[in-house]
Amino acid sequence: MFLNASGPSPLASDPNLTGLFMQAPAMICILEGADLRCTFTNPLFSRLYDGKVLLGRTPREVAPELEGQGYFEMLDRVYTSGEAVYGYEFPGVADWNNEGRDTTKYFNMVYAPYKDGARTAGVMIFGFEVTEQVLARQRTEREEERIRRMVDALPLMAWTAGPEGAISYLNARWYAFTGQEPETALGSGWISAVPSGERDKLSEHWKQCLIDGTPYEAETRYRRHDGVLRWHAARAEPIRDTDGTILYWLGVSHDIHDQKTDSENLERLVSERTLALQRSNEELEQFAFVASHDLKEP
Repeated sequence: MFLNASGPSPLASDPNLTGLFMQAPAMICILEGADLRCTFTNPLFSRLYDGKVLLGRTPREVAPELEGQGYFEMLDRVYTSGEAVYGYEFPGVADWNNEGRDTTKYFNMVYAPYKDGARTAGVMIFGFEVTEQVLARQRTEREEERIRRMVDALPLMAWTAGPEGAISYLNARWYAFTGQEPETALGSGWISAVPSGERDKLSEHWKQCLIDGTPYEAETRYRRHDGVLRWHAARAEPIRDTDGTILYWLGVSHDIHDQKTDSENLERLVSERTLALQRSNEELEQFAFVASHDLKEP
């Protein structure tokens, strides 16, 4: 519905535009005049102030508790300057649903000047409520921070990655070992600590785990800050929400160089001993054959 204290709003003359605004999947409100009185709200915007009278009133009259939170100041600036203002995840504390108590909601919004020719006649509000998305992200961030504090205390190199695989965090032990800096290591820069000839195979294995959502396991060599290569065993698990969606990956890497080289040395020693035993057996068989032949001679 449109309303104007001095008669119908000029926007009301276009029924197609009215229908479009009413069905829009966004909150829309039109404020007119120097005091910015509400002349139009669509259903989504009205629902935000469920039960409150909006038409014919100013924002300060509808939600005085928003004073000092930046909303009224932005509206005044748009009206006086004629320039739009954008807000991303902008918080507002008010009695949004007319429940008698203040709650915090978050909005992505545009405050745009509504023009009547060259004159600014009012302000149009176009926005989306993103409270659930913001709160979900904040919960994830708190969980990630809790995990980071835990893994920083581990005697291992530890890391987290987003659902798409980009490394978002590496603990202090990684930086101490590799000599890398966060500016170059985060994202995909960490892989420069892996010998160039081994990177493609490691990357392909990581990508496949991301696609399948299966735990990542690998043995690889990392280059220490002094250039020495040491074997590490890496493992990462996907951390999921209650719906099974991967929120992030949590991984650790621990040094297995001594075990790896000891095992390789043992395998080499066993191989060498086996080969020496085979030669001894061959020589023994040859000696037995010669001795047997000599005994048969008259």
